[in-house]
Amino acid sequence: MIYGEIFMNLEPNTGRTVEISKLLFDTYKSQIKITGWGKAQVDFCTKMVMYADQPNRFPFCMTYASTLLLAIPPETTAIDLSSLNTIRQKFIVEYFFMKRNELHPNVLFDYLKKVSEAGHLEAYNYWLLQKGDITEFDKWKVAHVEDWTKFGQWLNDNNLVLDGTHKFYQNQY
Repeated sequence: MIYGEIFMNLEPNTGRTVEISKLLFDTYKSQIKITGWGKAQVDFCTKMVMYADQPNRFPFCMTYASTLLLAIPPETTAIDLSSLNTIRQKFIVEYFFMKRNELHPNVLFDYLKKVSEAGHLEAYNYWLLQKGDITEFDKWKVAHVEDWTKFGQWLNDNNLVLDGTHKFYQNQY
């Protein structure tokens, strides 16, 4: 999920981006299951490793999945662009509120916090996942023309930066 989203930020307007957008949406949809009012399952962890010398340090996958689970509002009945926007917005709030960034700093989540603070996280989320449901995205875009335009302008000047200090890789955690 994280690598795909980082890729979309680094290469935002290509055919490969279209494919990644659809894959991200489809993965969210297949890995988040709503099982009843206030009941959901999140299954993003395929491999979880804990180390005996760090018994209080939970694997990043566990941190990511549990924070995502907490971000699902109890009234959620389906996984679509609208609900994913809500979940992703709440995820960023929870991740930093619970100080999970201190144990698991993440360049993408830092960037999403910046997008949120600029007031563009809803437009960003719809941009990111638009190819998962083009009809829902088009309806949102028509209803939010000004937000979409402002986001595009903001994004041109505020790209995700990856460098020697700002990076993400599997063994980071």
